[in-house]
Amino acid sequence: MTARRSGAADLALFLFGGARVDLSAARAALQEMRENRCFYCGSAMKQDPHVDHFIPWSRYPRDLAQNFVLAHNACNLDKGDMLTAPAHLAHWVKRNRELGDDLAARLSPAGFLDDQPAALQVARWAYGQAEATSAQLWVSLKYSVNADRRCVEILGG
Repeated sequence: MTARRSGAADLALFLFGGARVDLSAARAALQEMRENRCFYCGSAMKQDPHVDHFIPWSRYPRDLAQNFVLAHNACNLDKGDMLTAPAHLAHWVKRNRELGDDLAARLSPAGFLDDQPAALQVARWAYGQAEATSAQLWVSLKYSVNADRRCVEILGG
């Protein structure tokens, strides 16, 4: 019975979304880990950075520790709800492989979920859908490319 309720809650969350929460605890941890640099362009940030859901919230409305990245306001707003190009994806996979446990240790006490396998599985699903539909992938400000097989290969699919 408990498993059914959990599955139903997950389905409802996926279909209808959940409430957005304050990401300031995630911001502080990511700033320490990334030395206040944008995940996407690598530049130092002078203003308050955004915490971006690497796999967009619109595709998976859960706050997984391994899905957060620090981004310039401009990079994050331009990316919006797009998936990113292969270079960013490879960077994210490498970051999670090397620092995923550290992210979890820093963010779990603040109430963020630690589920690195789920983050990877969601990414495989999202990029598989992007490839199947030739979706646009965000590269940088005002620049995108068509999705292709490289992303699925980066994710081990």
